[in-house]
Amino acid sequence: MSHFSVLVIGENVRNQLQPYHEFECTGTDDEFVQDIDITEDRRAEFSTAARSMVRCPDGSLASLHDDRFFRDPTEDEHLKIGVIAGSGVGHGISWTSRDWGDGRGYRAKVRSVPEGYEEIEVPFESFRDYLRDYCGIPELSIDNPLDLVEAHKYGYTRIVNGEIERVVYRTNPNKKWDWWEVGGRWSGFLKLKAGATGELGQRGLMGSCANSGPDRADVARKGDIDFDGMRDEAGKEAAARWDKAAAAHKGKTWDDWTTVRQRHPGNINAARDEYHAQEVKEAVSKAMGNPWNGVDEYLVPRDQYVHEARDRATVLYAMVMDGKWIAQGEMGWFGMSSDDCSEYEWNRHFNEVLNDLPDDATITVVDCHI
Repeated sequence: MSHFSVLVIGENVRNQLQPYHEFECTGTDDEFVQDIDITEDRRAEFSTAARSMVRCPDGSLASLHDDRFFRDPTEDEHLKIGVIAGSGVGHGISWTSRDWGDGRGYRAKVRSVPEGYEEIEVPFESFRDYLRDYCGIPELSIDNPLDLVEAHKYGYTRIVNGEIERVVYRTNPNKKWDWWEVGGRWSGFLKLKAGATGELGQRGLMGSCANSGPDRADVARKGDIDFDGMRDEAGKEAAARWDKAAAAHKGKTWDDWTTVRQRHPGNINAARDEYHAQEVKEAVSKAMGNPWNGVDEYLVPRDQYVHEARDRATVLYAMVMDGKWIAQGEMGWFGMSSDDCSEYEWNRHFNEVLNDLPDDATITVVDCHI
């Protein structure tokens, strides 16, 4: 789960973003939701699928998830599981949290198969059993007609004459977000020209934002946005950072992380040790207040560093214009393949689009979540 920023150009922000909703989360069954045939994929999975079972001393089989195969954790196991237990595997144990129906409420228990019992993998008896019992895909048949409101909303197995005709997964193949809001963590991203007006959306969690200044906006006309001012601010801050790093390294250099990593194939710990043992690198890290990473950026010349910061100042993760979604890894919109597109190229093309927009074009900054 993560947040990312999107610049929407033009009116009807909601309509432009709607083709990219994640149906499994929004539940909005619209024209962007498609029936995807996953029959062969599920058959391939079924060919190697098996259920984790326990063979009891009397030869009978029981589910590995049966309550009898869980016990209260020891004091040491409690420490390993932690306060927010949930369910998980680690430290040589496996645990599950739920209400065990014994009057002691919701809590974690550790899986423990007693002596004389054997954990085994048991193949499913049929493909139909696998789909129904393991995958939880409801069946569609004459006796169970199509119900896209509830039963078959997210998919189904179509049964004809007792045989599986196809397995359908209902989704939006172009999904990008599960919810969004104007502004959010990027609220105040846009700098307004003197005397211009714009709109602010919502700030992010606990008031997080890009900039809380009085001349900031999340929605504005292109002609009212001070893009040059945004670039000047970013360039000034970058120059100050570079100068601070330069004062720490005093003209000396160090091997960047990529170079050091290549000297230790298959041994990342050795690479970390060598990388952080470099005195010049450590001096810069200390000066910049970033002891673990982020200082290799200062290995480039000052002019380049400042120029790249200016280019990034007006660029977000993705852009939507005329209902088309474009991100750095999807550069087809600019006539380039994703393999061709470096961060430099992405920033350049993004800014070219902004520069070519008419002054009356509406620009909206959106915080998307997936």
